[in-house]
Amino acid sequence: AHTLFNVAGVAIVLPLLYAGWFDRLVRMVTPLALNGETIAIHIAVAHSTFNVACAAIILPLVGVLEKIVVRLTPVRAGEVEMRPVALERHLLLTPPLAMDQASGEIVRMAGAAREALNDAIAAVRDDDRHSIARVLETEDAVDDFQTEITRYLVELSQRDLSPEMAGKLPVLLHTVNDLERVADHAVNISEIATRKIDQRESFSPEAAGEIAAMRDELAKMFDDVLAAIADQDTAAAQRALTHESQLNRMQMDFRRSHVERLGRRD
Repeated sequence: AHTLFNVAGVAIVLPLLYAGWFDRLVRMVTPLALNGETIAIHIAVAHSTFNVACAAIILPLVGVLEKIVVRLTPVRAGEVEMRPVALERHLLLTPPLAMDQASGEIVRMAGAAREALNDAIAAVRDDDRHSIARVLETEDAVDDFQTEITRYLVELSQRDLSPEMAGKLPVLLHTVNDLERVADHAVNISEIATRKIDQRESFSPEAAGEIAAMRDELAKMFDDVLAAIADQDTAAAQRALTHESQLNRMQMDFRRSHVERLGRRD
């Protein structure tokens, strides 16, 4: 990300340099005439002007920059793709940009937690030990996300933040912890899958259908959660709460159905 930021900055400033505009700008903001004694000051001002200009231009494009970085990051076969890649320490000097970076990584962390949950459900449904192994691998990646993002946000909290950013910071920290718990629940489900496989148990068609219904409802909820985090979409957040209420009702209904089936020995 740092390299891409610099390359983009050079691509933007180079035409201005050849046109003489950048040089004129540096001379305008430097109060001293250019000579042997002041050349160091001019270089420092030019460097600072370059960084400020690049940050101002690239800040609105941080989402695009993140996607490019993710695409350019190589992933070995079998490796969990989801891992922190965009938490640049030097961006802590620009808190709005740093917070955008952290928010983007939280979205990717949510994707990893969702991946773990999907694999856990697949493991229970299909008696798939490979899915169980993926759950454990992805849960490790989610733990890495939690550690790195939390450290980054704590460092960011020590900067001079606007009231809006200061209020958003605890929300992001709570979100990170909640997503880590999702991955922990995925591990718990994968442990149930392991016992099911080892004990050679199976679900009745009715039970399998209920699990599939909850899986589908959960997928819809996660879609809305991701949209709420990524786009600050309050409508999506409200839909996620509606799905959560529906999942609670399904859990109660399906638990009752399960007890009835046990009574019938189905």
